[in-house]
Amino acid sequence: MDVVIYIRWSSAEQGKGSSLERQREDCRRHAKLKGWNVIDELVEDGVSAFKGRHSTVGLLGRFVAEAEAGGYPDGVVLLAEKLDRLSRELPRKVYAWILRVTELGIIVATVEGDRRYDGDNLDMAATIEVIVKAQLANEESEKKASRLAAAWASKRGRLARGEDV
Repeated sequence: MDVVIYIRWSSAEQGKGSSLERQREDCRRHAKLKGWNVIDELVEDGVSAFKGRHSTVGLLGRFVAEAEAGGYPDGVVLLAEKLDRLSRELPRKVYAWILRVTELGIIVATVEGDRRYDGDNLDMAATIEVIVKAQLANEESEKKASRLAAAWASKRGRLARGEDV
């Protein structure tokens, strides 16, 4: 099977760490264990999956558009380290996206849990798993966004009071 690896991290700061190397190594090791042929690698550097831009105008969106245009054969695997690399949007959007791409013949796979989602195995258990994982990822992003907004509000307040920041 041919596989396209998808790697994403949310901020430039994270890009300074080991996100790229960790995700690349995990995905390549997983593909090798499965006997899959890596044909491409999509790297979204500093692109959040919380608002969904990665799946509309980002590389993930371009991949899906190419698949819709017949650029990938049925059975191509889209492999990510974890489901939250593919999206941190609301669970209903994540599930709808997975339905859409699997209907195109794409197999969505994750290293975490050695999971595969395709048109043949989106049963009740897989549906619940996707929704729960999506909910957890979305809640984590909500918390991070809230904390970041509070930190910036605090900095603006200290600046307004003349404090050094």
